[in-house]
Amino acid sequence: MRNRVSVLTEVQRNELVVENFIYHILKSGAEEPECLDEVLLSSDTQRAFFKKIISETGQGTQYTFVDKDTSHLVAACNAIVENPDVQFVEQSKEIARLFLGQHSAGQTADGVLIVARVTIISGTSRQSLIALIKLDYSTVLRQQRDAVQNTRVRLEEIIEALSEQAAAVQKKALIQLGSDFAWDVLAVERKKTGAVLDTEDAITDYFKRFLGVRLRVNDSTLTKQMVVACHRWARAYDGDLGGRTPSDVRHSVIGLLDAFADGELTYAEVRDRVCTHVDPVQVERMKGSFDSHMDELGLGGVSFSPKPGSIPTKDRKGEWITDAGIKVTWQGERNSNILDKKKQADGSYLITIRATTVEERE
Repeated sequence: MRNRVSVLTEVQRNELVVENFIYHILKSGAEEPECLDEVLLSSDTQRAFFKKIISETGQGTQYTFVDKDTSHLVAACNAIVENPDVQFVEQSKEIARLFLGQHSAGQTADGVLIVARVTIISGTSRQSLIALIKLDYSTVLRQQRDAVQNTRVRLEEIIEALSEQAAAVQKKALIQLGSDFAWDVLAVERKKTGAVLDTEDAITDYFKRFLGVRLRVNDSTLTKQMVVACHRWARAYDGDLGGRTPSDVRHSVIGLLDAFADGELTYAEVRDRVCTHVDPVQVERMKGSFDSHMDELGLGGVSFSPKPGSIPTKDRKGEWITDAGIKVTWQGERNSNILDKKKQADGSYLITIRATTVEERE
């Protein structure tokens, strides 16, 4: 997510302050968390690490609460924000219990759930947000020098160790309870980046249940969904795509989204780009199939402002691999006058590449 835009401004990220901090211990098979009453950050390095992890959550996928009024998590977070000096510790324990309760028979990787109240600049005042971080334990080695002969060392394993490494962060969320932002929750999970961001697969189902959220539909999510939906329709369509492959359809849609970057793109314009054929009868058949497919996905009739930057790089790449192990790759919409393949009478394919220059790499 290094180049992904954060919904928090640079000033908000830089001026983020960790006001309250604690964690509770989670162990696999345990029905209850091992709750602590106080955790002190003893160095500037520790404080900087957690500030960085929390502020980076601003790059996460956006969600809204399914039912804010009846959410136990929201109630606990509200209590913390309204009276942090009195409520922070006890409500953080309740949040840890709610988190562990979403795991079947306590099946979770050993680690800690960090609960923090942070403040950011919002307008002319500071707004409280609740940060949640699941941090897995890391096994580290500690060397013990022999008391008599200091050139001899014995290694000891420290099993329940917390690491200041981003890889130890399993999942994290940032919760706002006011109305300053269009989102209620920003969430990120380890190994769920790139193409799955802004999709239903961005976080696991149990983390979604714990947070009590649904994916917030915005221009970025619609851009991604439109590419995937059009490609899947093309792959499933049982008719003629007008000489195009499903990959060609996907690249054509991406080209349209690029052309309308930050403009207004209608559903009809997407459908017209996808459903093209020299035979008008085939066009109508394609449109009927396409409409049914998009209606099932809740994308029928949608208009939005495309955000091409949210399209994963892999979706922009086309690739052919022959049985001889030759790989042909290209970026963007394929120009059949430059790169084309045609099936021959004997079942083989003739691939044509036209170029003004060819660079041979050693």
